[in-house]
Amino acid sequence: MLSYKDFLVQQEHYKDLLQEAEYERLIRDAGLQQPGNRRLQRKVVNWIGIQMVKWGGKLQSYGTRPLPSCLQVANEH
Repeated sequence: MLSYKDFLVQQEHYKDLLQEAEYERLIRDAGLQQPGNRRLQRKVVNWIGIQMVKWGGKLQSYGTRPLPSCLQVANEH
């Protein structure tokens, strides 16, 4: 008999498999899996990674205020 914890682990694993399958489908649909397109695939994946980091930085900055020490340093210069 599976415990609730085992069920949750299995459910997360299933979600991971679905995400991986979706990613593979997107790559296949975009035609990036052809042997001659490895360089293009790396460029696209690199661009997506850079954009995600930028978007993450912007999302983290929403709703935050600079620390008082940062304001003092900015005013001194």
